[in-house]
Amino acid sequence: ANPCAINSICTKNGTNYTCTCMNGFRGNGRVCTDIDECSIGTAKCHHNATCRNTDGNYTCSCKPGYSGNGFKCAGNAVLIEPNKCHHNATCSNTDGNYTCTCKPGYSGNGLNCQDINECSNGTAKCHHNATCRNTIGNYICTCKPGYSGNGYNCADVNECANQYGFSDDCHPNATCTNTNGGHNCTCKPGFNGDGKNCTGKYIDECANTSIHACLPHAYCTNTIGGHKCTCKPGLTAISIDINECNGTVSCHANATCTNTLGSHKCICNRGFSGNGTTCTVIISTDVNECAPGSAHMCHSNATCTNIIGGHNCTCKTGFIGDGKNCTDINECNGTITCQANATCTNTLGSYKCICNNGYMANGTMCTDECAEASANKCDSNNTCKNTPGGYNCTCKPGYYGHASYCRDVDECINTAICSPDAICNNSIGSYTCTCKTGFVGDGKSCSGENFYQNCNSGGMCHQNANCTNSIGTYRCACKAGYSGDDIDECSIGTAKCHHNATCNNTDGNYSCTCKPGYSGNGLNCTDIDECSIGTAKCHHNATCSNTDGNYTCTCKPGYNGDGQDCKDIDECSTNNSCSMKSKCSNLVGSYKCICNSGYTGNGHTCKDIDECMNGTAKCHHNATCSNTDGSYTCTCKPGYSGNGFNCTDIDECRTKSAKCHHNATCSNTVGNYTCTCKPGYSGNGYDCTGNDIDECINGTAICHHNATCRNTIGNYTCTCKPGYSGNGMNCAGNIDECSIGTAKCHHNATCSNTYGCYLCTCKPGYSGNGYNCSIFLDIDECRSKSAKCHPNAKCNNTNGNYTCTCKPGYSGNGFNCQDIDECSIGTAKCHHNATCKNTDGKYICTCKPGYSGDGFNCTDIDECSTNNSCSMKSKCHNLVGSYKCICNSGYTGNGHTCKDIDECSNGTAKCHHNATCKNTDGNYTCTCKPGYSGNGLNYIKECSIGTANCHHNATCSNTAGKYICTCKPGYSGNGLNCTDINECSNGTAKCHHNATCSNTDGNYTCTCKAGYSGNGFNCADIDECSNGTAKCHHNATCSNTDGNYTCTCKPGYSGNDIDECMNRTAKCHHKATCRNTVGNYTCTCKPGYSGNGHYYIDECKDGTAKCDTNAICNNTDGSYTCTCNVGFTGSGKSCTSNMCCIHPFFVLLN
Repeated sequence: ANPCAINSICTKNGTNYTCTCMNGFRGNGRVCTDIDECSIGTAKCHHNATCRNTDGNYTCSCKPGYSGNGFKCAGNAVLIEPNKCHHNATCSNTDGNYTCTCKPGYSGNGLNCQDINECSNGTAKCHHNATCRNTIGNYICTCKPGYSGNGYNCADVNECANQYGFSDDCHPNATCTNTNGGHNCTCKPGFNGDGKNCTGKYIDECANTSIHACLPHAYCTNTIGGHKCTCKPGLTAISIDINECNGTVSCHANATCTNTLGSHKCICNRGFSGNGTTCTVIISTDVNECAPGSAHMCHSNATCTNIIGGHNCTCKTGFIGDGKNCTDINECNGTITCQANATCTNTLGSYKCICNNGYMANGTMCTDECAEASANKCDSNNTCKNTPGGYNCTCKPGYYGHASYCRDVDECINTAICSPDAICNNSIGSYTCTCKTGFVGDGKSCSGENFYQNCNSGGMCHQNANCTNSIGTYRCACKAGYSGDDIDECSIGTAKCHHNATCNNTDGNYSCTCKPGYSGNGLNCTDIDECSIGTAKCHHNATCSNTDGNYTCTCKPGYNGDGQDCKDIDECSTNNSCSMKSKCSNLVGSYKCICNSGYTGNGHTCKDIDECMNGTAKCHHNATCSNTDGSYTCTCKPGYSGNGFNCTDIDECRTKSAKCHHNATCSNTVGNYTCTCKPGYSGNGYDCTGNDIDECINGTAICHHNATCRNTIGNYTCTCKPGYSGNGMNCAGNIDECSIGTAKCHHNATCSNTYGCYLCTCKPGYSGNGYNCSIFLDIDECRSKSAKCHPNAKCNNTNGNYTCTCKPGYSGNGFNCQDIDECSIGTAKCHHNATCKNTDGKYICTCKPGYSGDGFNCTDIDECSTNNSCSMKSKCHNLVGSYKCICNSGYTGNGHTCKDIDECSNGTAKCHHNATCKNTDGNYTCTCKPGYSGNGLNYIKECSIGTANCHHNATCSNTAGKYICTCKPGYSGNGLNCTDINECSNGTAKCHHNATCSNTDGNYTCTCKAGYSGNGFNCADIDECSNGTAKCHHNATCSNTDGNYTCTCKPGYSGNDIDECMNRTAKCHHKATCRNTVGNYTCTCKPGYSGNGHYYIDECKDGTAKCDTNAICNNTDGSYTCTCNVGFTGSGKSCTSNMCCIHPFFVLLN
């Protein structure tokens, strides 16, 4: 009988045999189990294919979106099948597939997209005083009646002011009061009605003692809109004041009552105007303290609500106080309760619940990682044990491996304890023992004694055959004199095998083996529940379902595959319900939606967080916070500057942004400034008026007679005349203006001091009054060759003179120039492998022998690859700047000349003493003498015959009786093993410091870095600006740097050209057209207009010019000029007399 398994090959060797498992199976041949090539990774499927194990083999099928035989898969799902995206979705191609994303304003999975009703779900940004109307893919905001704006911002319409074209419906004898979104009409005192209709019937206050204020001993006289009280005859008014504000009078609701002696006042509140009895709102004067940039008393963590004439402060959620002072509420002190496995942490205006160590948050609860399958990486064949701050994975019994992957232990090969008469079947995580046919037992112990009676049962063998019992079976042999063939019980149907067993005929008998998926002795077979006993090959993320004789594997939700191989579905790259304002995080078998920063919600629905309202914004207390979608902005209030997170007070007085009058004094305050009119002026500081007294004309000024009096607004100044010194009240002494440098002579004039004055005389060759000198007739000494410059100097003509400058390569004062020896002083730019030779006015650089180049850059010449004088019987070795010739083995000489070595004569030949030596060119031969045989040598040349074990990167050298292995240059080791030397890492490479070293097998290369040129051993900077490789704009200046260059835009340019017309910095007239040009712009008057296109301001006429009183103002295009009058010098904005030598009376008349 053949004991080999049905999935093995039986090979007979004489009386013995061997069993070998077939391909695709493993075992000892008697028991062979299928190899799951898909699980152990030996399958050759393409990475875009699904592997499925079969009995003894496996199949590969390309995944959806790909085509091929499974071993090779190619294609694109978008090309194979048109996309199924909704017409309101965007299709994005992916590798092997595509994704559909609903367009903004729509929601869905991309295959179906529905309009989002922003008005219903609260995502519309309409103003609270606007009406929202949903449209397909969008929405429209319209301000409600009584409001105006674009719907996103709506402001109250003041119907009473009639400034928006609305007319109130109040009666002419009624007062109109504007309200938020509407208005009220109230009949004036002395009239009755609803405000829209008022009758002229006067109210007689005297008829009703409850509404008039007259004393009992006084007469009440009714007047239109009021009444009058007069003491009766014989009585006079007593000085007991009545406080009418205690209820006897009724000021307007928006007015304040102030009691006065014998009367009272009704004063309209701030933001209202009127007589106090009637007050109407003044939109233009009501200050919205809560508006950005306005001052209010609310705390930074409070909400400011504007009211007419004031504002209210309310602490934000998470804070407590009166609104002017708000403190954080610590919710962790009992107002909230975090989950049992979480800790409460208070934050500013809110709180956080943070899961404790060893727990993780799934969105609402804190669970341990072992309880949440997606939170741990333990294999299905692992046991997960929760620990503080983490968890441990331990392989279950019957498995071995590590935390994330446990493999089945094949107990049948290693530790099986089945009976010798049983078959061991390995299963996932365990094994089973089944007694062989003819034996009974639990598999670990099998007995065949119950079957010893087979022959005794009768009828088992032919009547002419002998029956022989054996353990578990029997054998029939024809008696002597008889012969017969084996009966194939399996074919003729007499075998008693179970219908779920396979019948195998044997010599004289048969055996029954349960089919795969069944267990038993073959005579009785029962279904194996592979799912229960763990032998099913389902993936750990698949569900196993037992069937009759088999089982099925179905991937769990969140996974796809054939059940034996299940891979996580990345819902984030396909279909998910995450909001467009959230991030999708793929989880194993699921996914999670997390709202983006600045939003709150469950990830499927995300709403904007109003950081300004909840107090999480980090704006400065002098800044205004404005909420934006998903964020917020901080803007410093008026009077402050900064980025909104830090705001500092602007000193408007110092920066000259204050609007004070020029006759007022500016005083900076925190966040603002004040203007106060100077002495002699009156006004509010923004406008100051007054009558100035000219002390200089009326003779009240106390100036010295050698001083000039100058009237100023509200005062005057005294200045000593030129040639005198003092404070103007006292002027004395003769000042030598020429010596101290205060004289106003021209630089081409000579200064001569006089008493109280000085004289200016133009130098020879110039003409003028000494204060202004112009060249009379300049002689060009350079052109007339009268200059005394050195032959190696350059002559430059100047007004009335000339200069001499030594040429490059020479030094001196221009009249004497000597050659500079750049080679000696080290300023020459020759390469270090070049020779420097000084010449008259310059120098020459020549590369040294063995190098080539222009002398400024020299690179090594590889003589071995070009011209060299090495012998044909030698090897050339290139060196830096040179080369070396080495004679080949068997030759001697200097490398340029090599002669053969006669090894037979000099005794270096290794021939045997019974061999004849014969010299050859570069070698020798050994031949055994007659009567001897062999190779003629005393030793074996392992290097020649190839038996040496030298490394392929080593050189083999044969010696007497042995050989030597030496690693080649660039390698290290013992010759038997040679590894590459990384010259770049160990620092032996000779690369330039501006070069990159790259290791190669047995060598290395040097490459100059970007911005440098050379052979890598020598690298010089590339001047990109000079050689034209720089990428600077033609309106930019190129500056070379070491290894690079910089580009700087020329004046009038910034980055790319500044479009002054676009950014509104152009000064064109509003009736002109602006056209941008490169580095500038032009203004052209529109048809029907003429001019230069700019605003024309005559500063001389409108009084904005700052010219001196002794100067003439000349208006220019876009500006003006100031020119001092005759007899005065200066810039025009400041002029002083230069006619110190003229009689003062003349100066006064002039």
